[in-house]
Amino acid sequence: MRGHPALKAVLTGLLAGLLAYAFGHPYWTGHQFSGVLVALECAVTAGAGMVLRTSSASASSGDLITLAGFAWALNWSSGWDAGWFPLIADFAQASFFLLLSVGVLLYPTGQLQTRAERLWVPAAVVVLGGGELVFTLLSRPEWIGYRPDVVWPTFLADRAAFDVAKNVIAVAYVVLAAGFAGVLILRARRTTRGPQRVIIPALVGVAAMGVVAALVELDAAVNDTQTAVLAGILQGTATLIIPFALLGVGVYRQWLVAQVAHRLVRLTRPASVAQVRAALRTVLEDPTLDLLLWAPGPQRWVDAEGRVRVPSLTGAPPRPSGDDRWLVPVTSASGRPLAVVDAHPTQRLHEPLVRAAIIAGTPALETAQLQAVVQAQLEQTRVAQAATLVAEARARRQMERDLHDGVQTGLSALAMQLAAAQAISGDDALQTCRDLLDTVLGDLRMFVRGINPAVLESDGLGGALRAVAERFPGLVDVEADDVRYRPQVEQALFFTLNEALANAVRHAGASRIVVRVGAESAWLTGSVSDDGSGTAQWSPTGGLAGIRDRIELVGGLVELDSTPRSGTRVCVRVPLEMAAAQ
Repeated sequence: MRGHPALKAVLTGLLAGLLAYAFGHPYWTGHQFSGVLVALECAVTAGAGMVLRTSSASASSGDLITLAGFAWALNWSSGWDAGWFPLIADFAQASFFLLLSVGVLLYPTGQLQTRAERLWVPAAVVVLGGGELVFTLLSRPEWIGYRPDVVWPTFLADRAAFDVAKNVIAVAYVVLAAGFAGVLILRARRTTRGPQRVIIPALVGVAAMGVVAALVELDAAVNDTQTAVLAGILQGTATLIIPFALLGVGVYRQWLVAQVAHRLVRLTRPASVAQVRAALRTVLEDPTLDLLLWAPGPQRWVDAEGRVRVPSLTGAPPRPSGDDRWLVPVTSASGRPLAVVDAHPTQRLHEPLVRAAIIAGTPALETAQLQAVVQAQLEQTRVAQAATLVAEARARRQMERDLHDGVQTGLSALAMQLAAAQAISGDDALQTCRDLLDTVLGDLRMFVRGINPAVLESDGLGGALRAVAERFPGLVDVEADDVRYRPQVEQALFFTLNEALANAVRHAGASRIVVRVGAESAWLTGSVSDDGSGTAQWSPTGGLAGIRDRIELVGGLVELDSTPRSGTRVCVRVPLEMAAAQ
């Protein structure tokens, strides 16, 4: 029976129904239909509770609703009207309403979800349990329709005090029922998606039933046994809306779980980190959902773009991205860390759906994990490349300072001394040496400016390229925006485009060269086009190979289009996410 939950539910329901009929047998002998109806009420309630126990999320609700079914059966032991039965019946009735109400509030997460619910439960214990106790201690059994010789713990038999207590308790019942209705209405307003929508009418119905039951208690039920029995039958019948609604939700939830699994499998083809994340966001209706993959090689958690989010040596799940986020660890079939789903906290209300989606998506996640490892390695490479460019730029600036402060300053001093000596001696040889030295100084200044152009730092890529084009009036045109990018990207593009421009000037025999820089779609694109001979080609040791090596350091690529007698176009592209200024 351990492996047959349906059989357990049926047998438990039958037991509750038989007990209800047995306890109320003296009354049911003249009211067979009422007896069958009450037995059905208890059977369905207890059986539905057992069905709810099959899910870990709703197990606590199932336990309480199952106990409520048996408490309602015990309530009809008052039909024997002898010994302890009336006393047990009265407390069983209070227990039934308390167990059923709390069971509904715990559904489907197993937890009270709001502060109002957490306040209502102890209030219900005080009103239902304490009220029944006060009601019993201040009364005699015959005052509420029982025989005077039944067991009854009367403490103060005062009719006036009893009537006051009865009215106060009945009003407390109405207030408690109204509070329960308010709590359920608040729950219904917060329930906006998923299988809980099915139970909203049931919740409202239960709240209305509670109010009606309290009003019945306020009137004649405590004075007339026949009226009390009829009211009990009506209340029990009304409460059937709860197990039927919860069973309906359970069926709908299982159908929805199957649908979620089917949709996720269909949406994760082809499998990739981004695709699995998008599929989970779609089927769970959570646009904030994020997905982190465990990259075992680098020992890191990485996101869908391959960015390292949390380094870890053990694979322990990272902390939530927000204080109220819900992290769901995902493991492979072998139990190793695979992924972490970072979901909105309201997804806790739909944990079976989330679990089903994760199980359905695990094969795709295992495939995506391989991609995550590659992406993490690529990200590490990009970080190392960026560090290389930063170090290179730092070395260039140091070289510029060393040449300017050392060699260039010394040569300038030498030029001044030669000028003075030539002015005194009038020797033409000294003038020739001075002219040669001025030429070397000019070349050195251009070289220093080329190492780390000041105009690149001040005016950006567009300004630096226009400064270069001014050296070739009428030959080179520059079409570039003034948007600033990462320094290492600007330097990489400047030197690669400068190299391509120099190649075009030296080898293409062009009459017009156009340099263009700008954002195109997801790329920062720079190009050098000429109308020259169109004979450029790749060479392992040529200038184009150097261009490719430099641009790959910033995650870019190079394209060459060269057609004889139609010119050459060298195009370099860098992803905008790599190029954007921070």
